[in-house]
Amino acid sequence: MRLTSGPRSRAPTLILSREDGAQVIDDAKAGKSATLRLEATLEPAEAYQLIAYLPGKGYGTPADEQIVLVNHTDGPSITQDNGALGLLAIVKYFSHIPQEHRPRTLTIYLDCRHYMPGMEAAHSASTWLRREPQASEKIVGMMHGRRRHGGSGLPHGQSQRTHAKKAVAAAFAR
Repeated sequence: MRLTSGPRSRAPTLILSREDGAQVIDDAKAGKSATLRLEATLEPAEAYQLIAYLPGKGYGTPADEQIVLVNHTDGPSITQDNGALGLLAIVKYFSHIPQEHRPRTLTIYLDCRHYMPGMEAAHSASTWLRREPQASEKIVGMMHGRRRHGGSGLPHGQSQRTHAKKAVAAAFAR
């Protein structure tokens, strides 16, 4: 279970596992009633943004160009947030190409901020590019590894893996 709350939230959120949720739905369809009770304690916690690089041939030089692969990593992967795994698969795929043949650096940005209803503005100062604005000078492209709610968010007829590989391959092309 995951508690989503904050000073501006009106109510906590209870997310059940796939199995528990299926049982609740089955019971409701059978006319059964239940009370879900969430017992939780809010505790301050520290979360981290992960920035990593798969160096291209110009990495570390003024000629370096970077493609940023972004995803948020805070949610329960039972409902979303598996995009980070897709981004890592892209990096694994391109890691088989020797660095001198990769024209651009892949920058992986896994952002821990998301499930903060009403709190997004309070955390805007902690963004990577606000902390390190010079990093934006090397960015020539960006891809967000997520799915739209209620749909794949992909061009018709393309799998997520195929679309991601094509998008990054096109960005690598010169």
